[in-house]
Amino acid sequence: MENNLKTGQKITAIVLALIMIFGSYMPAKKANAQWSDIITEVETGLSAVSTELTSVYDDIASYAEDSIWIKDYILDPLAWAEAKGMLQSMTDSTVNWINSGFQGSPAFVQNPEQFFQKIGDNVAGNFIAGSGSLWRHCALLLL
Repeated sequence: MENNLKTGQKITAIVLALIMIFGSYMPAKKANAQWSDIITEVETGLSAVSTELTSVYDDIASYAEDSIWIKDYILDPLAWAEAKGMLQSMTDSTVNWINSGFQGSPAFVQNPEQFFQKIGDNVAGNFIAGSGSLWRHCALLLL
């Protein structure tokens, strides 16, 4: 029995030696690193999110620039024209009241709706008249 045990040990040693010798000539199997796949997926996702956020930021910035342009070149001039018209109208009313010897209507507005309607009409008319393209469209209404 001892002889069989030694023979089994010799066979096992020979098989292991052959595996080690021939195993070194076989190409190594590529190991799949699980963490690198996860990291790659996370990087891809973050890149997509970054791209989308950049697009949203660009849209918001463009809208803000357009809004500032509208404010600076349309709304501000209209507000200044409205204020100047109100001031001119109040000045004219005060001068007329003084010239009439403080007789008649007082120096403040009696009918605010009519007062502001008249100023608004004048401002809109001046704005349209100052703009060549709008004036051409509105000229048809004068016929």
